Amino acid sequence: MFSKYFPAIHYFVENYGEIEIGEDEKTNSLIRLKDDDGILYEDRGSETIDDAIAEVEDFLKDYFFENYEIKV
Repeated sequence: MFSKYFPAIHYFVENYGEIEIGEDEKTNSLIRLKDDDGILYEDRGSETIDDAIAEVEDFLKDYFFENYEIKV
């Protein structure tokens, strides 16, 4: 069901890295994407988890298309 609503996040986790959800003592982010090189993305000031997830989904769609010409 998650993959239906958030295909880019699903694709990232299945093929590239991991996602951390929750407040972090070192940052103000609610969500962080990590790959083999470290932190790929962290939201900046999302007020809700829903907003943060939507931002990550949009980021990943652009990222995959710009870097790999993959449309998710």
